[in-house]
Amino acid sequence: RAEGEEIDVVTDVAKRKNHNYLERKRRNDLRSRFLALRDQVPGLASCPKTPKVVILSKSSEYLQSLISAERRMAAEKRQLQLRQTQLLKRIAHLKGH
Repeated sequence: RAEGEEIDVVTDVAKRKNHNYLERKRRNDLRSRFLALRDQVPGLASCPKTPKVVILSKSSEYLQSLISAERRMAAEKRQLQLRQTQLLKRIAHLKGH
């Protein structure tokens, strides 16, 4: 072999090792993020072998339930604020007489 070919082979091996390392790191990062997501969804934290598609679908369902609950609570808050305003006006009216 010529010296240039040997350098190319060494360079290719180094590139492949680096690529494999980066790919392994990416997969590990993705796995840890799925586990973190799984642990935030009620009912999934105790299931260590949960498939990724289940984690995603249950996370989506959970998020929709949180959005729905937030909307319901915001509407209830508006109603309570309205009631408070009415009661404060009534108190002011009664104090005036």
